[in-house]
Amino acid sequence: MRFDFLIRFGVHKDREVLRTLRSSISGLVIPAHILCYSTDATIAAISYIKKDYYIDPMTFLYSKNIKEYLGEDRKRFKPSIDKMTASYGLIDLFVKKGYTALEVKDFSEQMISDFSQKSLNLQLKKVDERKEGAYKKYTELLSKVGKAHILSELNEPHMPKAIVPPYFFFGNLTDGWADLNIKFANKTQGMTESPIVPIICTNIDCLNDRLLDKYSNFKEVFIWIEGLDERDAEITDLTKYASFVKEASEKGFIIRNLYGTYFSIMLGKYGLAGMTNGIFYGEYKSIKAKVGGVPPVRYYLRKVHQFFILPEAIALITKFSGLLDVANDKVMRLIGRDPQNILLFEKNHSAAQTHFIYSREKEIEEVDSQTPIKLVEELEDVFVEYQPKVGMITNKSLNCLNTWASAFRRAGELGEKVG
Repeated sequence: MRFDFLIRFGVHKDREVLRTLRSSISGLVIPAHILCYSTDATIAAISYIKKDYYIDPMTFLYSKNIKEYLGEDRKRFKPSIDKMTASYGLIDLFVKKGYTALEVKDFSEQMISDFSQKSLNLQLKKVDERKEGAYKKYTELLSKVGKAHILSELNEPHMPKAIVPPYFFFGNLTDGWADLNIKFANKTQGMTESPIVPIICTNIDCLNDRLLDKYSNFKEVFIWIEGLDERDAEITDLTKYASFVKEASEKGFIIRNLYGTYFSIMLGKYGLAGMTNGIFYGEYKSIKAKVGGVPPVRYYLRKVHQFFILPEAIALITKFSGLLDVANDKVMRLIGRDPQNILLFEKNHSAAQTHFIYSREKEIEEVDSQTPIKLVEELEDVFVEYQPKVGMITNKSLNCLNTWASAFRRAGELGEKVG
């Protein structure tokens, strides 16, 4: 099975790049607050890009760090979150609670049922009900840019690939939140014939057999491991994550990481079915992080699996030609084999986005074609060669490459590095 590369949809101007490169990606994950805030534009983008998609209900934010999502008057949510909350029928509840975080005790059986139904309606009905409005909105736009022939495609029905139930972070398996998530998943499953794909939002300590037992009715899931930044994580945590993926796959789960790096792509060898990134962002997310913001333009050096600001990338490639991705024909055509052309990405945002997607696509392709031991030995060799070289020009460390290699070895029982 091909490793899924899903793009987290965040900025509407990205739609042109995503449509052009749709053969390089597997689909989209669309945050519910974006769908609710700019409904017509998002629906048109879904139809325009024409890829499978999931809608992330974003309900985790109601139980943690809720003040980050309040507007300037601190009396209600920011506009996009407010519209999403209204779609879920929760405005009166938050007014009553003074816009404080939800607790497990707030969820009666009736509330779980109503919340599940409204979340289901948002994912299944909103796109269909507003498609006509989206069509009108984009008729003029597409005609202006000479793409009126695409208009007919916007009328084609296009439902989510699966339904994602409401979910919340749980810090252990007995705090009530994990059981509440299962209730939402079961309730949603009973309301629709569409496939159900829960998001398991938890920490590294909860990755065990008991967690898999709780979700045994749902063989396809997303995993979001709070606090696990794969670039900074300890070997023990990455080993536990990799071992969990391996065990889940062996038990028949189809599991995708909601946020991840090249390390997660490597875990395709141990059964991870896919992962999600934004363009330039989304390799890691904390439940405490704010929602929104435009990511800066960066250049991804595939050889070392790292982002760099443009001047650093140019300096590194110019001094160390082995960092030029000559094996990736698509990238070479994009920059004309001249690292100085990378500077053009500062003004040509779509070219920078295209470069990242081509690079990630190539990573997936090469991982798929290599053995686990070859992958890990290559990481170790790259670390030895380029750690001192990168340190000559930037403050960035490549220590994560060594950490990934060690964790990958341990989880796969590949033996320790020799020498």
